[in-house]
Amino acid sequence: MNSNDKNLTDEIGNSIYQRESKNYYALLRDIHTQKFTFNPKRIEAERTKKRYFNGNVEGINNLYTFIDLLCNLLKDKNNVNGVDYGCGNHFFISDLRRAYGWDVVGYDSDEAAIESAKIEYPDSKDSYIYLDLLKNRIPLPDESQDFVFCNAVIQHFSDAEADYAFNDISRILKPGGIFVLIFKRNIDNWSEYSKKTGLEAKVLDEREGRIKIEDKSMRVALHKLSIEEMTDWGSDIIQGLRIFHFFSIEKVMAMLKFKNLKILTDFEFNNKKMEKAIFKYNSGKEIPTAALFFRKD
Repeated sequence: MNSNDKNLTDEIGNSIYQRESKNYYALLRDIHTQKFTFNPKRIEAERTKKRYFNGNVEGINNLYTFIDLLCNLLKDKNNVNGVDYGCGNHFFISDLRRAYGWDVVGYDSDEAAIESAKIEYPDSKDSYIYLDLLKNRIPLPDESQDFVFCNAVIQHFSDAEADYAFNDISRILKPGGIFVLIFKRNIDNWSEYSKKTGLEAKVLDEREGRIKIEDKSMRVALHKLSIEEMTDWGSDIIQGLRIFHFFSIEKVMAMLKFKNLKILTDFEFNNKKMEKAIFKYNSGKEIPTAALFFRKD
């Protein structure tokens, strides 16, 4: 291994996005993360309410917009199996196992999140698996999965980390398998966007999509802490700013093209044909987001 290869290997799992994400959730877990994730009103909203806005097509309402599309794509298959890559303690796995009887497993590098999911969803507890996704390959055979679902994960990855993840995801997908990728998307003018939405954004590297952006729910959580509890925190964290890697849609598509993953074309959504399965919208926190559907060659 030459020095460049070693540097790349050392970076995977140790990027600034990974470090800050792990620190942030560790700091706020008890006062925010679990309470937010398992809140019945929040779960109901993700399933039924309109939480997404300014979409490129009509009908982008919530996370289940894309979960339902995935289920429709696989409705004619028997014995469906799939992976939630970076599942956290989300109810997606439990829902699909219960509603469809699918063999769905989830992997996440956050051991505490996995343990809380096992408690919250006892009928699916064996399907939530702790795994350092950036140090270990998914322990599944090559070309064994009908789908991989990856929601709000690569925004915590560097380019090298995302490339590592995409390689492993492509490896486990069957030919014809579906990959659903949802991520924070880069835009052309963050200054204009901040003025329009009132959402604070600190641009560190606009071209590369290295942005610190206001997280409204985190700000609410921070208000529950005392000044003494935040003494050692940086000023950006105290202000509720989090760093993310905002990938452009074009960059993601180029990366996945070399993993034998091609964007779905002539995609039907709400009884209309879309040229490509590319959904652009703003999340409930007003953050630019994209959902893309790929098929493995």
